[in-house]
Amino acid sequence: MGKFTDALYHLNTSIDLYLKKDADNYTINFNRKLACAYNNKGLVHRDLGEFVEALKYMNKSLDLRCDDATLLEKERSRLAIERSYSHENLGLLYNDMCNYELALYHLQETLDIRNINLPPNHHLIAQVYNNLSRIYNLLGNPLKSFECTEQALTRQIQSLPDNHPHRGTMYNTLGEAYYSQGQYSMALLNFEKALNIYQSARTRSPLLEAIALSNMGIIMKVQGNYDEALKTFINALSIIERERPRHPDVARCLNNIGFAYRGKSDNATAIVYFNRALNFCKSYLTENNEVTAISYLNVASELNEDQYDLAMEYFQRVISIYDHIGLPHHHNIIRCHIYCGHFYRKIHNHQSALACYEKAIFHCEKASFPERHSLWIEVYTNFALEYYLMAEYGRALVEYEHALQHITEESLEIPRIYKSMDLCRRQIIETDVRLTMTFILDELAILP
Repeated sequence: MGKFTDALYHLNTSIDLYLKKDADNYTINFNRKLACAYNNKGLVHRDLGEFVEALKYMNKSLDLRCDDATLLEKERSRLAIERSYSHENLGLLYNDMCNYELALYHLQETLDIRNINLPPNHHLIAQVYNNLSRIYNLLGNPLKSFECTEQALTRQIQSLPDNHPHRGTMYNTLGEAYYSQGQYSMALLNFEKALNIYQSARTRSPLLEAIALSNMGIIMKVQGNYDEALKTFINALSIIERERPRHPDVARCLNNIGFAYRGKSDNATAIVYFNRALNFCKSYLTENNEVTAISYLNVASELNEDQYDLAMEYFQRVISIYDHIGLPHHHNIIRCHIYCGHFYRKIHNHQSALACYEKAIFHCEKASFPERHSLWIEVYTNFALEYYLMAEYGRALVEYEHALQHITEESLEIPRIYKSMDLCRRQIIETDVRLTMTFILDELAILP
């Protein structure tokens, strides 16, 4: 957090100097410097998770980089390239804010500008295709995502060495695309390729290495390999703590370690790491940072029945933070309602739990998640379990069938869901038998 504070201080000083009346009167040069300062300030706010502030300064940067037909061709082209950086950063910011329509708009603007002003195989064009691939993946359009990745890879092969970090970023994006489709083996393979590039002696990039390790750990966790996931997350944490001890990624790693322990059914250790992440956020991040919201959510999900008031307070903080940063339908809002439902289940308040899952479905629909997104499965299986506990086995069976419509072939949930469906059918049969026997006995009792 200290480095971010220093960065903001120096950028604010630069902006104040540029805005003084006696500042450089050469407008083009002045605008370029001020636009650069605004852009960099926006990037710092984005790293801090302060998306509204980031948006304000990135838009100021874009306004100062608007086209000027009076310039010489070379200067006009240079200005266009600078404008493409503003569009690209806005696209990535809108991606963080889950506003994929505006993310696509700005990234397409970036691509159009660079196609006009740069050679066709330039690595900056490849970079845009890579970012577009991530957006299409999040929109549930895997064919378009892979098409953009192919365009990126074609240009990177022509313009960059095999071990260039941008190649690693491309493999990382491919891994995310495969992960979202439930193709975990292919996802892991691409994350490993990214890691090998980031660990290369010539292009060593510890922070990118930590990101690749974290992604690999997430795949291992999803595959049920919690011990390996734990080792990988701890490795990533050690790198980030060494390189950026106050960076939000420290809290992300602590949360990932907590998830791995939760997967091992060691909830006592899981909440220790979730609390460490939350304490880190309180010490070094802003109250409205997204990582702070995630940490509140994880702690609340592990609280006991006698901590009802604290759990509800934390759930509400999560919702407030995402509302503040302009993400009212974020996937963690959905998880917040799911975990809140779990809490009501603990205290046997099934109707309130069902109401929470209804809210989760509402946000899933508003967020337009892909059909194969894991949150659909999570919500429907929770609906099913709640109905099962209420002895409404037919409705539970319907919800499990809904979950199967969203599942991928590699999902570990498939055998669990089929097992739960068998239990529902067995309970339905046993209930029918009991009712039939009761009816027969009642009829026999009234015979003369």
